[in-house]
Amino acid sequence: MNCACAGASLLLGVSSVLACGVTPSRVAPRPSTPAASAAVAAPAPAPPVLDRAFLRVYTETRNFTRGTPRSAALTPDGRAVVFLRSEARSKQQSLYEMDVATGEVRLLLAPEALEKGPEHLTAEERGRRERMRITASGFTSLSLSKDGQTVIVALSGALYALHRGGGETHALETGQGAALDPQLSPDGNLVAYVQNDDLHLIAVDGHAPARALTRGGTADKPHGLADFAAAEEFDRFRGFFWSPDSKAILYEEADASGLPHFTIADPARPEAPAERVGYPRAGTVNAVLRFGITRVAAPFATTWVDWDRAKMPYVPAVTWQPGSPPCLSVMDRLQKDESVLVVDPRTGKTRERMREHDDAWVNAGGNGAPWWLSDGSGFLWWSERDGDGRLALVPAGQGEVRWLTPAGTQVLKVLDLDTKGRAAVVEATRDGLHDEVARVSLDGGDLTTLARLDDGAVHGAFDEAHDVFLAREGSLSGVHRLIVRSLDGTVAREVPSVAALAPVPRIEVLDVGPGPMHVALVRPTSYVPGARYPLIDSAYGGPHARTVELDARSMLFEQWMADATGAIVVSIDAMGTPGRGRAWERALAGKLGDVPLEGHVQAIAALVASHPEIDGSRVGVYGWSFGGYFSALAVLRRPDVYSAAVAIAPVTDWRNYDTAYTERYLGLPGDDASAYDRASVVAAAAAPAPPGPQPTLLIAHGTADDNVYFFNSLQLVDALAKADRPFTFLPLSGQTHQMASPESEAAVWSAAAEALQRGLRARR
Repeated sequence: MNCACAGASLLLGVSSVLACGVTPSRVAPRPSTPAASAAVAAPAPAPPVLDRAFLRVYTETRNFTRGTPRSAALTPDGRAVVFLRSEARSKQQSLYEMDVATGEVRLLLAPEALEKGPEHLTAEERGRRERMRITASGFTSLSLSKDGQTVIVALSGALYALHRGGGETHALETGQGAALDPQLSPDGNLVAYVQNDDLHLIAVDGHAPARALTRGGTADKPHGLADFAAAEEFDRFRGFFWSPDSKAILYEEADASGLPHFTIADPARPEAPAERVGYPRAGTVNAVLRFGITRVAAPFATTWVDWDRAKMPYVPAVTWQPGSPPCLSVMDRLQKDESVLVVDPRTGKTRERMREHDDAWVNAGGNGAPWWLSDGSGFLWWSERDGDGRLALVPAGQGEVRWLTPAGTQVLKVLDLDTKGRAAVVEATRDGLHDEVARVSLDGGDLTTLARLDDGAVHGAFDEAHDVFLAREGSLSGVHRLIVRSLDGTVAREVPSVAALAPVPRIEVLDVGPGPMHVALVRPTSYVPGARYPLIDSAYGGPHARTVELDARSMLFEQWMADATGAIVVSIDAMGTPGRGRAWERALAGKLGDVPLEGHVQAIAALVASHPEIDGSRVGVYGWSFGGYFSALAVLRRPDVYSAAVAIAPVTDWRNYDTAYTERYLGLPGDDASAYDRASVVAAAAAPAPPGPQPTLLIAHGTADDNVYFFNSLQLVDALAKADRPFTFLPLSGQTHQMASPESEAAVWSAAAEALQRGLRARR
């Protein structure tokens, strides 16, 4: 949009911002700027300050999250919260509980009470933690019994049971081999876990020895672990599921023996053996999945679930809830079709009860659905078939599907389902930015708003009475807390954090350009009104992720980058991001690079037109993972807009990435090679460079990355070198996609800030 008012005045109030097509959306106060005058030179901005001390704290504390309560579980009676927590600068987590009535916190169990020396992890456990983005140590998960009295934790592959009432802890004698993903049975008497690639069982009281429920599992065909696609791309991290009566387990067998194998080696340690990892590269084969049901009493024979596995190879969601049969949500290879299969646990036969189709793609697993009513009469289902993410009530047998939420409202998450009270509680949004908690009647009617989350919050588990819940809340004012609340407002108790105190960044949230798009601006702390500043795009740009949040902690790094480079930093949620309805998100189909890049360029143009303090001739971009891909693509495709970029762990050709993610948006490489070519950074790098100054590009990548493999960046730097394009390459020895070393992460970001500052200075 062209704004004639853009250069008329440097003094922009709300009215003139609106006139330029930029709409405030919970706007932090902007510093005023003096009127422009030909006779008065614009003031100079303050010099940038690269605060390495803050960066070290930021990386050591994992964005100030070390010391916050994690993996919190509300006891069924709502009287206590059991959670994990580390110290402010430690990654080792201990087990705690808080009394909701008094706020008293007590330590239940510390790792050092069980084990001396460093923690030992198997390759399988390291892989699980990488998929789940877990960087903590000590206790990293907990399993709480249905009565809330028993907690199961794992440490270095050993299992321990703790009784909350008396505080007694005893080791479970699981035998040789690490015990992975321990899960208590609903009755609290048994623990199931995966050991040596098979599913095992042990009594919590230790009176019966451990025994194997399955046989024949191997490293390439484990029993009870989630396959790569399920964990990495569908957020299903579990590979087995208890029956509600604790008498059977539904488990996954994933045969990955046919997958291509990639090699991960550490070039800095050539004497160390390389690791061979199966990886489902786009256009190649996936793991072959089966699901079986085994009784937990002898004989332990498996009944295999029957469905058309060749036609519907993905299983993004599995449920076995009280009052319901087991269910699988299955999808075809291109993820255009999804079916909910109801399983007969005696025979393994299935029947289809719900089907979704989308010509672009179906958002997998129905957002975690189905959610069954405890009386078995039906289930809740989530669908975007009419353009919005809506919730429906589906009867168990034949009958009419009833839509419960209105058009124009996007249901993000089902937080609670109360069968007796005939209601569900959901988190929803109307604009993809401001969320709310609302009660939905199962008998129809309007949504009842329980809380408007203008300050940003994610609400979690409820108690058995459906009236007390955990909420993780954040705000632009810097509040970030885990709190116990009740629906009637009589309970509000914060679960204490010992995290280091974080500064509050200067955030301004706006709507700009077509759509409009949500953006968040962060100015340098030393911002000088009337001065001109370069702009840096803090980019992700990929699907299924929003970067603009009403939470100050989400923009702490952007504030550091603004101060370190002397630039205004912007985050942009362009077309293709979630929470805005089907049409907004599905614009990405077949255009994985084009649509985000076009949206960011449009947003930047709108900001330059409406904000005279922004120098549109000096624009940089940085990002990690998809953000790294976006940054490299942006500076190579649009050097007329972007003059400097930092690309960390980028996918450089989507033929290198995994099947489930890539084919969802681009199809099969053999069917539409042109879509892959258009989205390729390597192809963009190999193209002739346009005349004029060449942009600055820094590429950094961990050599041990098992998500976006290191060879992605090697291919890119090879193409850049052959095309005689300038670049800097920073390999990170031994680092994975998560960057486990705070020192390495701090070094990368220091180099990134310096590269951006150099590139933007060159365009002055």
